[in-house]
Amino acid sequence: MEKKPAILFGTPKAPAVKSDRPKILAAGKARTRLPCSVQALKALDEGASPGVLAEALEAVNGVNLDDHHFDDVVRFGAGLQTEHGKLAEAELDLVSDDALTSIKATYLELIDRLEKLDPRRVFTQSAGPFYKVQQFFQGGSPERSFEVEYSKIKALSESLEGSMPVINRFVETLARLGRRYAVLSQSVKAHVLACRFIVTYIDTSIREDRDLTAHYQSQRDALVNREASLFATGATLQIGQQTLSVLSRSIDELGLSGQNFTREELPAWYGAFSAALLAKRVKSQDSGLFDAVLKAHQHLLSKIKRPT
Repeated sequence: MEKKPAILFGTPKAPAVKSDRPKILAAGKARTRLPCSVQALKALDEGASPGVLAEALEAVNGVNLDDHHFDDVVRFGAGLQTEHGKLAEAELDLVSDDALTSIKATYLELIDRLEKLDPRRVFTQSAGPFYKVQQFFQGGSPERSFEVEYSKIKALSESLEGSMPVINRFVETLARLGRRYAVLSQSVKAHVLACRFIVTYIDTSIREDRDLTAHYQSQRDALVNREASLFATGATLQIGQQTLSVLSRSIDELGLSGQNFTREELPAWYGAFSAALLAKRVKSQDSGLFDAVLKAHQHLLSKIKRPT
């Protein structure tokens, strides 16, 4: 009688539990993982975060010291350095972007014009009641000169408001780069730690086979080089993250001129400044007007300029 198969073709079958037995290499030699643990890794670096320790353990488990080609050792963590290069290029593109450069120039001009109109410079209490104001505006009518200056300031503020969609896209790009930097930084630290563990393991292991000892020693030397290279990459990553942080604060400042700045903050400042100019022209002794314009000016700058 013909023997029927135990499982008919097409019959659903539960997947077998993954074996914890060592894999068999092509040459017939069983591969065993290095005796690594989170505790052993932490002994090498007490300050390592749980994420770094977990990723380092995974990296160690992925290395096969019994591979005669040991390409995984020679190129250990090389993919991380490729990602670093892409991040550096993306950051450079962002820094040199023409649109961002133009927006920053507009913002800086706005700040410059506002700072030049500091009431403590425009209105003096030590000279004649009107001379210093007229001298500040280069001899022309102070009211007319201020109107011209105000129109320029308002136009700059409106230009910044119109750039908000572009600024928001830059902010989103920075956030994505920041996340990529954080992930990459952890991975580099983990691979450096994994290198240290494997090198220590090779140094402390005793092998009687001369050829096998030479084979392991070659991989040890390769891992020492990879550790040094990855450590240097980690240092460069820190610089990149600092640059990204500075750029992020710079772009955040560009967004401080929100919708209410042109529609509410500027008109209030304009009203206080105009009233102070009028009081100066009619030789008013009301010091409250000077205090009001000074307060309005300081408030205006606080809305668009971060404190230093």
